[in-house]
Amino acid sequence: MPGYFNVTDTNPVRRCELTDLGRALRDPLLALQVSAESHADDVLAAQTRFDHRQTPLLEDVRTE
Repeated sequence: MPGYFNVTDTNPVRRCELTDLGRALRDPLLALQVSAESHADDVLAAQTRFDHRQTPLLEDVRTE
């Protein structure tokens, strides 16, 4: 089964390169990076709201 990269050991050098499958991930990963960077302020604001919430989450409530 092909992987995302190939590793070739020629002592003392290790060479790594992406396979076709690995290269196929380039555009989706770049799109994810651009999205994450452009929404970083929104994510930080949401994390702050979550950290300062007054109502516990369902999983925080103790059931007996």
